[in-house]
Parts: sequence; C-alpha cells; structure tokens
Amino acid sequence: APKTILCTDATCSTTFRTIGKLNQHFAEVHAPKTILCTDATCSTTFRTNGTMNKHFADVHAPRTILCTDATCSKAFGSNGAMNAHVKKKHVPKRKFNEAFTPVG
Repeated sequence: APKTILCTDATCSTTFRTIGKLNQHFAEVHAPKTILCTDATCSTTFRTNGTMNKHFADVHAPRTILCTDATCSKAFGSNGAMNAHVKKKHVPKRKFNEAFTPVG
C-alpha cells in the first residue's frame, strides 16, 4: 500500500501507510518532552516512556551485564547496549548472508 497519510505537523512532510504509524511517529518526533527521567539526579526529559527507559538502562542502571567476548571486561546496563557493543567492537565484518545473533 502506498504511503498516503501525511504527518499532521506543519513542518514535517513524512508520509505513512497507517494512522498507527503516524501516531507512533508523532509521539516519538513531535510531541512535547513531558516525561522526566526517573533518576532523582537527572533532569533529562523524553517524549515516550520507551526512550526514557532506554536512557535509564544505558545511563543510570547498574552495569551488571558483562560483554560476551572473553577478552573484554566491559559491563552494560542492558542487553541491547551490550549487543550493540559486541557488534561494533568484536564481530568481524561478515558477508551479506551471515547473521549476528544477539543475546537476550
């Protein structure tokens, strides 16, 4: 199906196939940042709980998830952060049809 639904923000020309995708885009890109980080020492604000939770895990959570590479001593607050690190720092460049298998 063609992308025929135009973003309702006057400064944006992004189009979508569904109203749901438009609503998700609007919440993540255009909505006011009204969600405050739950860490008492942080004043960062977010548009969605999902982005706040990712920030909290990456910045404030205890770093208890260890890198899966035996030669590395780094620790992370989330599996996603650890997987991104492994993919960037430890996985050699691979051929197009070879897959990276994340943990968690």
